[in-house]
Amino acid sequence: MPVPPSLSELRQLLAAHFPPSPRRDDSVVPTGVAGLDEPLSGGLPSGAFTELICAGSAGGGLVLHAALQTTRIARQRVGLIDAADSFCPDEIPAGLLDHLVWARGANASGDLKPIWSVADLLLRDPHFALVVLDLRGVSERELLRTPSTTWYRLQHALEASRVAAFVFSTTAVVPCARHRFRLDDTLRAPAWTDERTALSAALRPAHERQRQQTRSLSA
Repeated sequence: MPVPPSLSELRQLLAAHFPPSPRRDDSVVPTGVAGLDEPLSGGLPSGAFTELICAGSAGGGLVLHAALQTTRIARQRVGLIDAADSFCPDEIPAGLLDHLVWARGANASGDLKPIWSVADLLLRDPHFALVVLDLRGVSERELLRTPSTTWYRLQHALEASRVAAFVFSTTAVVPCARHRFRLDDTLRAPAWTDERTALSAALRPAHERQRQQTRSLSA
């Protein structure tokens, strides 16, 4: 049986077929959700963390679907680090998955080191316009025990690659997040019959934090 390629080998193959497009230092990656893009002056800032706190799955799923749709139209590559292995591709139209690299995790042991290793790899890769780190389903206790130096090391990688990083969590865990939003995941029952586009337009995340852009120190 042939040995499956490593993640770094897959990255090299993708780089050969999808060369990175230059992005300005002030570039943004639109999510397609007006409630996020408008406060962010157009989209998620490149080279920085944006954190979305959402307790349930519905609102976060709508945001992810909208971002996949928007980046697909823009022909931008997206990385998804699915820490709790909760992403269901069957719920997403196949055409919106062609530009997605999905890194699946199974956090049964509570060991987050593999998650940070994959994050370090993808966030350093300028071939990605957007990397989503979905931490929902991971123990909040373990996340809060993560040293802040881990996040600042990842922030340092972002500043070099100019990737936009979007973290989904159930509590505030990113100390160096430039922006933090909180999303009320409650949707009216009749809304479930609406199209996803209409539901995404109805989302109104609260903008809780905005930090000035600073240069981080290497950890």
